[in-house]
Amino acid sequence: MSKKVQRIIMILLLVGLNVVADQVSKKIARSNLNYDERIEVVGDYFILLMVENEGAFLSLGDELPEVMRKILLIILPSIILLFLMFSIMVRADMQRGFMIGVCFIIGGGIGNMIDRIIHGSVTDFLNIGIENLRTGIFNFADMSISAGFIIILVGYVMELNRNRKLKQEQKAVQQENQDAPVNDTPSISPEEENTKSEE
Repeated sequence: MSKKVQRIIMILLLVGLNVVADQVSKKIARSNLNYDERIEVVGDYFILLMVENEGAFLSLGDELPEVMRKILLIILPSIILLFLMFSIMVRADMQRGFMIGVCFIIGGGIGNMIDRIIHGSVTDFLNIGIENLRTGIFNFADMSISAGFIIILVGYVMELNRNRKLKQEQKAVQQENQDAPVNDTPSISPEEENTKSEE
């Protein structure tokens, strides 16, 4: 199996796992939670509260007119997701960390896109926080998208550190070469050594 085929399989698996995790969790939430029902999982720090979100990430844009929502939340994201999918499929030189992060983002985007197309809204049911300091209500797809951006950011920082260390090592080697003593003693050929020995 070629590396290209292995990479494509890995991409499809990562995207698929994120989509499946999101859709299965939403199906469980719809089957077991009532809308606006509050269930404390870990005290007030982690609660389940199911709502239907007609907007984007963390309910952004849910008050936009329907036509604008379809353009901004279905058509435009679909184009972006297709472009990202095509990019990671054809670019063999893409760093693995960046590729994994993009797969998480695509998987999360597809998960929410399925909801918007089938149900007209996205099911959110997770909320964390402390007292009044809380997140918006989100879902597994939102977590995938957030995790994807974090993976890309961490990979970018690690790559910067690697490049900086490499440059420092190269600079140190160059400095050692410059500081190394130069041997000014002229080299003597074997013939000259034999001549001196005979004398």
